[in-house]
Amino acid sequence: MTRRGATASLWAVAAAAIAAGVAAEAIAARHGEATTYAGRSSVLAVLEFAAAAALVAGGLLSWQRPRVGVAAVAAGLGWLAPDFAGWDAGLNGVRSIGLLLLGVTAAAVAQLVAVAPSGRTVWRPARLFVAVVYAELALVTVGRALFRDPYADPDCWSDCAVNVLLVHGDAGLARFLTHADLAFAVIVGVALPPLAAGRWRAATPAARRALWPVLAAGSSFAVAQGLWAARVLTSAPEDPDRAVFAALFAARSAALLALGAALVWTVVRTARSRAAVGRLIGDLRDAPASLALQDVLARAVGDAGLVVAYPVGDRHVDAYGRPVAVPAPGGPVAVTSIERDGAPVALVLHDPAALSERDLAGEIGAAVRVAVDNERLQAQSQAQLRELRASRVRVVETADATRRRLERDLHDGAQQRLVSLALMLQLAMDSVDPQVAAQLPVAGAELRAATVELRELAHGIHPAALSEEGLAPAVRALADRIPLAIDALELPSSRPSPAAETAAYYLVDEVARSSQAARVSLRSDTAVLAIELVADGVPAPALSHVRDRIAALDGELLVEEGRVSARIPFR
Repeated sequence: MTRRGATASLWAVAAAAIAAGVAAEAIAARHGEATTYAGRSSVLAVLEFAAAAALVAGGLLSWQRPRVGVAAVAAGLGWLAPDFAGWDAGLNGVRSIGLLLLGVTAAAVAQLVAVAPSGRTVWRPARLFVAVVYAELALVTVGRALFRDPYADPDCWSDCAVNVLLVHGDAGLARFLTHADLAFAVIVGVALPPLAAGRWRAATPAARRALWPVLAAGSSFAVAQGLWAARVLTSAPEDPDRAVFAALFAARSAALLALGAALVWTVVRTARSRAAVGRLIGDLRDAPASLALQDVLARAVGDAGLVVAYPVGDRHVDAYGRPVAVPAPGGPVAVTSIERDGAPVALVLHDPAALSERDLAGEIGAAVRVAVDNERLQAQSQAQLRELRASRVRVVETADATRRRLERDLHDGAQQRLVSLALMLQLAMDSVDPQVAAQLPVAGAELRAATVELRELAHGIHPAALSEEGLAPAVRALADRIPLAIDALELPSSRPSPAAETAAYYLVDEVARSSQAARVSLRSDTAVLAIELVADGVPAPALSHVRDRIAALDGELLVEEGRVSARIPFR
């Protein structure tokens, strides 16, 4: 905690102690009729002080998040305000301050439901709701301070004192403001629980675990406050000796006590997470496998979606070399930079509710420096390996595309020209000199032979059936030309990638052409092509180029005596 934060905490402690002392004196020094609920019975007094103490304690422990700490302390002190206003032997100035603080607790609880425990919310409805609540509080508080004369209020029972801030007594306006404030409390009691539920649904799993105690307690208080306001509107004047009002006060105090306890629990939970991160050295030392940092961190902070990313050039990758998209600051995912000598060596992408960026960076920086360095080197190696594999795939795909283009050019260009020339020779036989015509059949036969050889050459470069119809028709066409028996040909309706089809076809073609007789069994699902070939006399070196092609696709090829098997990823 900074020096400024420590000073503010000391002032908050002092204010809480003074407020508690004044409230206790007000309760003890009352005369005649009870002017507060706490003055009615010791049970209600204990509940009131316990609720205020829990909120102040939760606020002080959360002081590093001012929006939470200040709101919680204000809610606790505000809950003692009726004792100030109802202190019939107290100074008029103190009682007037109590009048100003009467609505602070409800507004502060609404703020806690909107921003606790992290101190911030990106949900626009919550921010708008809090703004409306505080605007109503300011309007009613200022209006009642300037225009309400407690002695002129027929329903005055708890704050019948001189209002030192009074400018002009207007009983009608004061009564209107009081009824408007009570009606607004009813609206808040109806609206706050759905708002809390919406914030819970919009939160991440890690945030939900920290949110639900605060949201449940805050919503309970809002509902109890709304019921109390509705009861006052329909059964005025308010009377602390009536059981229904005493029960509603007890319910509100219990809800505030639970809210303070929830804030304390979130601070303790965060401290436990920090301690768990601090034990990372032992966990990493005992980890049986490398690349364990991300898993250990995720378990330590309770965030299953945590990702550790390492800089490689102008991008980021995880420990396995896979690309990681780093989100922009201020979004739903927090980005904590782990630095060494002022330079970032890793980024931790995590749920901000699991642990704050400052806490996580401070604990990780000392605990996992060696692990970060090791995994960063492994991540760089993995990224280079993945890039090498990707480049091999691109080489294979480029070569296949070149083959397809050559086959298409030969088929659509030279082969068609030869066919046209053969037709022209056939027509010329009927119109030329008989002696010349006798030589034309020989030229036609040579031309047809050249066409067949060109067709076979184009087919060897890349079979047209493979591109146009798929793997199964291409294998059947191959079996029609060479001694190849098909035992099984079971392929799904969706075709594999062109590279996978080409690799499978050339494997079958190479094995079949290198043996006297071969049998093929080809099966696949939507993930892997499984090929089994039975043939005699297939030398392993003859399949070296096919092995390289399959390996480039992350597949595997196994050559045994009389059997060749392969598994090629579908995509």
